[in-house]
Amino acid sequence: MGNSLKLARALWGLEWKGQGLKMAGVALGIALLLFGVTLAAAYIPWILTGPTRASLEALARNLFEGEDLGNAGLALAFLIVQAPLLLGLLVSYYAAAGLAARLGEEGARGRLELLLAAPFSYREVALGLYLYQLLATLAFYALALVASLGFGLLALWSLQAAPALPPGYWGLLLLAPMGLAVWGGLSALVLALLWPGFARARLGTTGVLPFIASIPGLILLLAVPFGPGDGFSWAFVAATAFGLFGLVLVWPLLGRIFRPELVLG
Repeated sequence: MGNSLKLARALWGLEWKGQGLKMAGVALGIALLLFGVTLAAAYIPWILTGPTRASLEALARNLFEGEDLGNAGLALAFLIVQAPLLLGLLVSYYAAAGLAARLGEEGARGRLELLLAAPFSYREVALGLYLYQLLATLAFYALALVASLGFGLLALWSLQAAPALPPGYWGLLLLAPMGLAVWGGLSALVLALLWPGFARARLGTTGVLPFIASIPGLILLLAVPFGPGDGFSWAFVAATAFGLFGLVLVWPLLGRIFRPELVLG
């Protein structure tokens, strides 16, 4: 475990030194994209179907206790329900895409061979990569969350609005996107190390690896209900469960199955 931690810290130090500024820029871009989608849903009439818009209006009245905030209220209601899942979807996609790019670069430079030739056991290398990917994913998630929360709180402050949120919402707000991000990052690591073809395969202009890693987030995003009440909370809980499942499953799987010939073959 000690060697795995040292390896993870070394890899993360190189990652942050070389890609830290880019990571912060992408996190800010995700926050801006999130709010662009939110504003489009509320202010462009044809984006939402009639029933969806009616459900969103009912949710806005419920959240803001009957206060009519117009399209701004619709945007905030959409943000409260969809933002955590959309943030998790985007971060999980980026975590997987970033991993595929890093593995490709390191493989081209021959660094994977050097890593595997280091005086570590295969299990220590696998767990070091696991911890490194977990750390990189959580760091990117934290940057994107801070940027998104900053925009959201600024919007609430500008409208002097205080929504009546369901109990435990803030905890789920933090855990749901983190769960999807962790699932995306770690599932991508398993696929890339055990079946390297996934890291190179493409679906049009999109890599197969990030697409597969973001499927749970996409399903939850499409399935979450609008409307009064806290019916959307189940989707937040499910997103958190995906992260826990990834944490519990990936560690022993990599430690037992990983072999260098899988990556170098």
